Formats: sequence, C-alpha cells, structure tokens
Amino acid sequence: MSAFSKLVPAALLLLGAWFAPACFAQTSPTDFVRLFDEQVSVKDPLSKNQVARYRSAMLKALASKHRAPAQEFVVVVDRSPGAQHLLLFLGLGPDALFIGASPVSTGATGHRDHYLTPKGVFENSRMEDFRALGVENEIGVRGYGQHGMRVWDFGLQSAAKGWIEGREELGPIRLQMHATDPSLLESHLGYRHSKGCIRIAASLNEFLDRYGILDASYDAAAAKRGHRPWVWGPNHAQTPYSGRYVIVLDTPSTETTAP
Repeated sequence: MSAFSKLVPAALLLLGAWFAPACFAQTSPTDFVRLFDEQVSVKDPLSKNQVARYRSAMLKALASKHRAPAQEFVVVVDRSPGAQHLLLFLGLGPDALFIGASPVSTGATGHRDHYLTPKGVFENSRMEDFRALGVENEIGVRGYGQHGMRVWDFGLQSAAKGWIEGREELGPIRLQMHATDPSLLESHLGYRHSKGCIRIAASLNEFLDRYGILDASYDAAAAKRGHRPWVWGPNHAQTPYSGRYVIVLDTPSTETTAP
C-alpha cells in the first residue's frame, strides 16, 4: 500500500469527524435549566403563575399544529408592551419544563417603517438562517450584532404598520430573530424598539445557536445528507431536543417580575 493510499482513509476520517455534528453528552432536560442560568447573562425573573400562564398559552397555540406531546424545545415571545419576554420551554405537553426567560425587543409603534411583530406560530423549517457580518450601517449600528451571531429567518410575514394610528394596515416584513448592537441597542431589550423583528441578547443568541434549540429541520437534513449544515458554528452541540417553533403572542398581564 502506498503512502498516499494510507493517508486517504485517515483524511476521510478527519473530514467525517468535522462534518458530523457534535453530540451533547448531558441529555437530561434539567441540565438545560442550569446551562441557561450559567450562560445567558440577561434574564427575566418570572413568577410561577406567569410561567404557568405562558405554558397554557403555548399549548393552546400549538393545538392548531396537532402535535402529540414530545420532548422538544419551544420558544415563546410575549410582544406586549409591559412584558417583552422570551421564554424557553422543553416539551409540548402540559408538563413542559420551563428552562428560562430573557428580555427581548419587538416591533415599535409611532415610527415610520416600524411594524408590530406579527403574532402566531412560526416554524423554522425553511433553513435559510445565516450569520451576521458584524458591519455597521450608515449611523454606526451593527443591526444583527457582532460578527458570527446567528440570524433565524422565518420568511416574509404580514405585519401591522406601527406608524398608522386608528386602523390596522398590513404590510410585508421579513420576520427574523437576531442579536443586536451590544453597545448601542442591547440596553433597550425589554422595550418595544425593533422594526418588527425579535431582538435578543448576544448571550441568548449564543445559547440558542450552540444547542440547536430551533434546529430540528437542520438535524433531519444533516442526517439525510450526511454532512453538517454550513450555518452550524464550531461550538454546535446536537441534542435530542431540537425544536422548530417560535410562538409570538400578547398577554393581558403587565407583571414583569416575580414578587
């Protein structure tokens, strides 16, 4: 056997290891409660009653999907002005585990070209996510955050124009969930401030990205095609709980912290 023929199998093994998704050894659902607390630096303290109301709202929203109870992640976003929370659950049944909550910014009103973030159940199945370039716009803002931040893209959606008062007029927006400028805009999380997208903290972005929280479709594609999707970062750790749903809703409660 030539030296070249000896090297080829070794090279293929190395390539296979690179393409294969990393497996996450800690598969207990409760591990993610600890990891969220450790890795997400910007959190919202919610009461047990609040969490219970959001869990009920999540199940009601998912009823239209006719999904059987399963162990997968679900993201819930409350766009209400007095809330602006993102909650992460693990499970599609009444015993869904609450992982943690973090402040977000959704669509603002009163500014032209700002849309109310649309309500509904959005599925990350298009697999058109991408990563931020980290470049500044004409006013020095990195709209998608630092270089390499994940951008989840849910495609074109109809949303109410936030600058029109007295009536609801709809227009198209590209609904995305992404980080924001860490120096200039992350401090506005918790308030309606975006043009219609869901803005999240950089540490939450990294958490959702690292553990494939919304990557069920990517997992299936990777298994079918035999290679890892380009959008997965080097720290990606595949789990058995990858989900696909982001639920945007309003709640009547303005309570934002636990008593």
